[in-house]
Amino acid sequence: MSWFEEPPWRRIESHPFRGIEAEEILYEFDGPRIFIVRDQNGDLNLFYWSDEQAESTIYVAVPTSAGITEALKQGRMSVHDALHQPRCWICIVRPDGQINAVYSGAYELIPEDSRPAKGTMLWPTLEPILTLRAVGKNIEPGMVPGSVIRTCVEGVQKAFKVLSEHALRQNAQAGRPDEFLRNLFDLPTQRIAFSSFEISFRVPSEERDLFTANGVASPAAETLSKVSELLKKGLQWLKSTAGEEGIFSPDAPEEGGVLLRALKELTPSSYGNIEQLELRGSILGPRITPIVLQRADRQRVNNAIRNRSLEPQLVDLVGRVRELDKDRLSFELREIEGSEVTTRRCVFDEALLEEVFQAFQGDYRVRIAGQAYPGGNVAYALALSVVVAQ
Repeated sequence: MSWFEEPPWRRIESHPFRGIEAEEILYEFDGPRIFIVRDQNGDLNLFYWSDEQAESTIYVAVPTSAGITEALKQGRMSVHDALHQPRCWICIVRPDGQINAVYSGAYELIPEDSRPAKGTMLWPTLEPILTLRAVGKNIEPGMVPGSVIRTCVEGVQKAFKVLSEHALRQNAQAGRPDEFLRNLFDLPTQRIAFSSFEISFRVPSEERDLFTANGVASPAAETLSKVSELLKKGLQWLKSTAGEEGIFSPDAPEEGGVLLRALKELTPSSYGNIEQLELRGSILGPRITPIVLQRADRQRVNNAIRNRSLEPQLVDLVGRVRELDKDRLSFELREIEGSEVTTRRCVFDEALLEEVFQAFQGDYRVRIAGQAYPGGNVAYALALSVVVAQ
């Protein structure tokens, strides 16, 4: 039995459709499922297959435009958002394409299992690599605090930077990495929605560029696959009994430290406007429901960091910038003063790139303030200043 019953829909006798001949098919599976129909007034309308009943098919139809159609094709708009319009029709259509009846009503009256899920893209290849939905009592449409947007964006950037840096060291790739790898630190935004607050990030390059012509995975694809593997492993731990107790396995200590640092960037702070974050996307694998991160998860991560003595240590180093890698946002600090270790690798955020580049070109001594984590020789530069010769 179909979900559709006439009440509370209003039947309209004078509607703009002669039939439903598709001008453009956007998605097809055993026949057209999402397509464009031009009505008798010449206007564009988006049709969505919703259900079937005896001898007829139910379509949801809404006014649309060339701009909306293009946004669907590029993944800048979900199917749900394209259909969620002020005007909505339910069209009952015979097998020959002729319309039996048209009803008018609110899109929200359609049952959730008979309309596309929120965030569903037109094609699977357009699915975001990662989507975050922030939930909190102070997060409302039109009233999203700037701190919420900043936290979501910076959290993803820092987590991906930590994970991809680890993957690059593990793979020991030779030569300069592709631009893709630097873009992993700053994923392009695919779409933003302000019902609560939702932001989606896409793969940094087109899918065809992730693999070489002979089918062998490129360094970029290998790195992204490793990031995905690490992230899923960390989230699985976080939702386990060990995660609840704040206990992280001592096996592979470097990897464990990397995972905990990345999880700390993604989990909601105990304070602030974000009470929970919902994660979904291709990097997490196929999922029906999102992964939900709550404030208690941040506490679990902090407990594990303390239990393993992985708290960051402050560093204050003076030396010269050498071996600058602008793609990986890293450099070698050499001729370090007052230390038995005369060379140290440093990584930094995009905001410091200009200052680091000037120090590299100018060949002058600089002071690096930052932090380092136990078990490694990498310093995370947070600030840089010129050392004036006495």
